[in-house]
Amino acid sequence: MYKKILVPTDGSPSALAAAEFACKLLAGQIGESVTLLVVVSIAKALKDHPTLNPTQVDEDLVKSKLRHAGRQVISQTGTIFEQMGLSVESMVEIYDDPGDRITQIAREQDFDLIVMGNRGRSPVKELIMGSVSNTVMQEAECPVIIYKK
Repeated sequence: MYKKILVPTDGSPSALAAAEFACKLLAGQIGESVTLLVVVSIAKALKDHPTLNPTQVDEDLVKSKLRHAGRQVISQTGTIFEQMGLSVESMVEIYDDPGDRITQIAREQDFDLIVMGNRGRSPVKELIMGSVSNTVMQEAECPVIIYKK
């Protein structure tokens, strides 16, 4: 039995499938609570929009837009749990390296299981596993389930 399950999500099909799996764990009383986590990166946002000049970007505006986008992902993912009558907690974090932040939060808040998808929305697909899931697998101190749709 797991008390605290962390489900990092970016709204990708793989992340949503992992959330559905975590929902089944919670519904089956294998877990007591689930926290959905979105980690957004300013550096990645700037990289995805190369026409932006980083020295002329309003950092507060970018953070606000990233938080808003993160809340939309949380809302979309949370619907999976709501449909089953289950409640979840949620967090939106801004951090340059999502994999590092996920493992930090898992450690700092004593999560005892991480459930995540094997690939995110990264434009560069890795051969075996996404870079974020790979980082979490290597650095997490608790068990990690990489759910493959």
